[in-house]
Amino acid sequence: MAAVPDEGHGAMISLGSSDAPVVAGVDPHGTTPWQLWARLVGLLPPKEDTAAMAWGRRLERLVVERIAEEVRAESIQDGYTLARDERPWQRATPDALLYLERGEPWLAEAKALRGQVPEEPMLAWLVQCQHQLMVWPDFRGVALGAFGALDFRMWRITPHADLQRALLGREEAFLRLVETETPPPVEAADNAWLAKAYPLSDTLRTVRLGAEALEWDAERQAGKEQEKSGKTRADAAEANLKFAMQDARAATLPDGTTYTWAPTKRHGYTVEESIVRTLRRKGTKNGAQD
Repeated sequence: MAAVPDEGHGAMISLGSSDAPVVAGVDPHGTTPWQLWARLVGLLPPKEDTAAMAWGRRLERLVVERIAEEVRAESIQDGYTLARDERPWQRATPDALLYLERGEPWLAEAKALRGQVPEEPMLAWLVQCQHQLMVWPDFRGVALGAFGALDFRMWRITPHADLQRALLGREEAFLRLVETETPPPVEAADNAWLAKAYPLSDTLRTVRLGAEALEWDAERQAGKEQEKSGKTRADAAEANLKFAMQDARAATLPDGTTYTWAPTKRHGYTVEESIVRTLRRKGTKNGAQD
């Protein structure tokens, strides 16, 4: 196998199999290419471990054991991180290495889900598996198992040359953006993260934006108007419902929909003082302002 252990590459920027869906734009958790780029260049801190992630790792071993039973593996070895000699930046850490009859090697990838297991594997999982098989080319495929809502499903994912070629191109292009510190385009999901990446402002610096900023400004204003219009309509409809109910606790609509309007206790709390950057608009003489 043309692969080397993870040790020995120092602090080299690397892309693992969990990064592959992000680079491909299909991450199920909503991480965008810009967010991954910002973490790799140091603008954002690494992702914090959550209780759900910790429990998922605990359950992975049980899922791996079930995968091994399904494929009738003769032996199981713990997975470890590998990187290709020709592409040391491309790494993968399978959950386990399985050896079937006559030593046939397969990788194991375990998924522990909050909810129901899908009938077909998610696109993000397929991308992840193809990334792993590029790093572990001597393995026949990935035995992908998912457990959730007391249900288990397993699929055998084999190498797909066209998908691997396309994914490799995306990963190499993304790596160049990281190495040159050239950010990928931002998306709506990045809006809240930008204040974390740039928490302070230079009070002496003003930038002149290009013509494309006029389109961003117009889209922002149009979105705010739609939001305002939608809230007005919702408020009017809610007022009519409340007026029709008056002091009634519940109401039933002709189609069976039920509304309740009951007192609820609102807990008091104190918000810790902090400094937050807020984007405000100061328009032209006759333009709208935030």
